[in-house]
Amino acid sequence: MANDFKSTDDLSSFFESFIKKGQVTNEAEVVPGFKIKLKALSLGETLSAEAVMNIIENVPPDIINKVRCASILSRSLLEINGIPVENEGDTSEDIRKRRDGLYGNLMKMPAYVIQKAYDFYIKVVIEQNKIYSDGELGEKIENF
Repeated sequence: MANDFKSTDDLSSFFESFIKKGQVTNEAEVVPGFKIKLKALSLGETLSAEAVMNIIENVPPDIINKVRCASILSRSLLEINGIPVENEGDTSEDIRKRRDGLYGNLMKMPAYVIQKAYDFYIKVVIEQNKIYSDGELGEKIENF
């Protein structure tokens, strides 16, 4: 039984390392005066961001797309103009409230700005996908 526990710990360590070494963050000034730093979301984080889509009915597709963009950005943003979205020591409840507030503020922004920020998010996702597909991550993990 002790062996099973060690195997579980080894697997947890592997996945933590695999995820951390493949995590991509990047920053850009998407429009003058709006500089963001964000990360590519994990599958679980993306599902959480997409959950907002379950409550929207009878809304034109272009509006739904903007809502989706704002929701994903509210989960992926790490900093806005150098101000961290989360603070060290925040509880999960603090983080949830801050992210919900961020979503509300993003919904107030011009659709063009949200689209530009989301386009940058997609570039970060593509960059992360390359890490997983080009073998570079495998080399990092082998040295784990």
